[in-house]
Amino acid sequence: MSHPQDFVFVIGAMKSGTTTLFQLLSQHPSIAPCRTKEPEFFSSDSSDAAWQEYLGLWDWDNETHRYALEASSGYTKAPWIEGVPERISSAPLRVARYIYVVRHPLDRMDSQVRHSLFEGWGHSLDDGMQQDAIDFSRYAFQLDRYSEAFKRGDLMIVLLDRLKAEPSTVMLEICDFLDIDSGFHFSALGDHANTGEMFAAHPWLALLIKSKFGRLISRALPPRSREKVRQAVGAIGRSSSSELRWRMNATERVEVGARLAGDLRRLRDVYGVDTEPVWPDMWV
Repeated sequence: MSHPQDFVFVIGAMKSGTTTLFQLLSQHPSIAPCRTKEPEFFSSDSSDAAWQEYLGLWDWDNETHRYALEASSGYTKAPWIEGVPERISSAPLRVARYIYVVRHPLDRMDSQVRHSLFEGWGHSLDDGMQQDAIDFSRYAFQLDRYSEAFKRGDLMIVLLDRLKAEPSTVMLEICDFLDIDSGFHFSALGDHANTGEMFAAHPWLALLIKSKFGRLISRALPPRSREKVRQAVGAIGRSSSSELRWRMNATERVEVGARLAGDLRRLRDVYGVDTEPVWPDMWV
């Protein structure tokens, strides 16, 4: 049985459109998507046996596929998860390409807090902002881990704002980056996954969705059907998590934004991504 040797890793950021990009790239005939979108294999040390199991997550065809695709947001969660680039660099890969999708840092943090409340491991912003949420929005800080281990040309940074506003152009640029057919026509370019509707679900529905049975059913559905189910579930009642505060107020946005200002300058100066035109409030 053949296994992939060339990989595309969508490395985050969490709550920044990684599922949407994974679903789009999965359409391309040169790409074999992982059966588990977020295997998180390189988030921890693993055995040789686990490596063989990991390779088995793709329906790989040597005659058709150029890359194996996965999208584990844990790969940019330093310092909470460390050592990911080092583990990847020590794996027997032939080629590795990285795509990092970034979103307005404060909006991303709001979305993470909302998600954590729904999952039951977060807390209301009335108790303060979680430090991990701040760290996961320090995009230059996260990229530093990769720049020390890999060539800059192996990594592409995508703004979620552009993926939403210019999906055809961005997907063409990604195809050029991966050196695969850029003339391929991607469908459902205007669709966006995990938009947050289900986080308002009634508690018993939330428990069902998070159960092993609910996750199995979700994985069995096509991506577009899965998103429609999420939207329908979110329309049924409100959960206790939705009543807790997950969105920063104006004062908090200014305070947290100031803590991220230096990182955004480094994202521009070191990595060539100028976010001032798209996130002007972060540059006040």
